[in-house]
Amino acid sequence: MAIRPGPAHPAPAPPPPVLGVGGAAGVQFSLINQDRAANGLASLAYSASLARVAQYRAQDMLNRNYFSHYDPSTGQLAFVGLLRLWGIPYTTAGENIAWSTNPSMAGINTMFMNSPEHRANILKAAYHRVGVGVASNGVKTMVVEVFSN
Repeated sequence: MAIRPGPAHPAPAPPPPVLGVGGAAGVQFSLINQDRAANGLASLAYSASLARVAQYRAQDMLNRNYFSHYDPSTGQLAFVGLLRLWGIPYTTAGENIAWSTNPSMAGINTMFMNSPEHRANILKAAYHRVGVGVASNGVKTMVVEVFSN
């Protein structure tokens, strides 16, 4: 889903900053850039700020047992509210979300690339930064990618 800025809505305090790009999020970040390179696009820079939004979103959906770009409490685009609340600048941004009972990042990335809307976000030339969040409860793995210019 791609968006443009609009009015801000309050949200919870941000989680602690992400340190580096490791683990499952690091794998997903690498897969995103491999897909972009295979399609003749420049790699995206990793953004710790966007990763904080993505990680918050992944954990929130897991904790509250929902799966949507929209916050079930407010009906608003959840990642947009967090970008605004935490003062993360952008003129265009997008979000990919996925969940699976198989924690394979390669499998989740394949799901993204097989979906026209998700693929469009990964391959959008206007995006220059990305953050990835991954949350798991041992049964379900939630992956969120947040893109911006």
